[in-house]
Amino acid sequence: MNRDDVREEGLWVTQRKTGKKLRIAVVGDLEPVVDRVLTRLTRKVPKPVSVQTDAGQRLSPGALRGRFEKAKKDAGVDFQFRA
Repeated sequence: MNRDDVREEGLWVTQRKTGKKLRIAVVGDLEPVVDRVLTRLTRKVPKPVSVQTDAGQRLSPGALRGRFEKAKKDAGVDFQFRA
């Protein structure tokens, strides 16, 4: 996810399988998280990415999935993004 994918109306993602564009509303507990991420973006990569390591490098899809799964487990929720 690049900085350009974070817009006033939400987070924009494109599904790999279908290519469908999805908008995720940034509300509730997600809003301060997104704000915090945006303030921490570094310029260490050509196009700053919203999801990066503490060193400012892109987070691989596998690493992102692992962190996402851990966050879901810690939050006690279970869901998937589907079109």
